[in-house]
Amino acid sequence: MIIDSSAWIEYLTDAACASAVEQYLAKEDCTTLSVTLAEVLAKTLKIGGNPNLIHRAIKNLSLIEPVSEQLSVESASIYFERRKTHHKFTLSDAFILAFARMNHVKILTKDTDFAGLKEAVIVH
Repeated sequence: MIIDSSAWIEYLTDAACASAVEQYLAKEDCTTLSVTLAEVLAKTLKIGGNPNLIHRAIKNLSLIEPVSEQLSVESASIYFERRKTHHKFTLSDAFILAFARMNHVKILTKDTDFAGLKEAVIVH
């Protein structure tokens, strides 16, 4: 399972969906893309949190996966196609969706931009 930044933020801030995210973290082999790690750490800095603590937590709960050349190529195609109908779909979202498809795994997210995709598990 690949973890989206929205799911990490829910979990790490103990927000409404934190327990739902925690259940998946406990029972699944989880991966976080390096670009997702950067997103979460940037958000942490924005709100005055401790990025070192957050980095360690994410690293302890998931495998950090670097962005490869092949993943970049796949992401570009997905981004181009999804933006035709989903104007808020980001390039980071495209990386996550490409990784999920290439590795046949689900995406754990709170982001409704993934709604309707068979790969998405959207926590509420």
